[in-house]
Amino acid sequence: MKTTCLLVACAAVLAGCASQTSRDEAMTAATRFLDAVSRSDTTAACALLTPRVRDDLAVSEGQPCGEALPTDRLEATVETADTWSDQALVNTDGGSLFLTEFDAGWLVSAAGCDPEEDTPYHCVIGG
Repeated sequence: MKTTCLLVACAAVLAGCASQTSRDEAMTAATRFLDAVSRSDTTAACALLTPRVRDDLAVSEGQPCGEALPTDRLEATVETADTWSDQALVNTDGGSLFLTEFDAGWLVSAAGCDPEEDTPYHCVIGG
């Protein structure tokens, strides 16, 4: 419990130092991902996932990312975002997304995440 509280406190402090531009860019990337999910455009949605998440999803489901992506469990609308360094937490009306900034921009590293009692978050994909 102390570790989780410490992580949340550190994230809150670091989020206060984040630039508005970073938050806006992370929110835009999350919105693009969720828009692709809502249109069932799994090709576009998978392109917005980090390479590791894309690969993990394909391996765990035994099929390409586009066929394995559980779009029915990821529909949501972006509400707020916090960034720190090259990481972002984007809150939606249906859970949270975590993003990582790469040279090419922000990519989704976990989606459909909800806080759990025993762990900080349980995510539909990634995490």
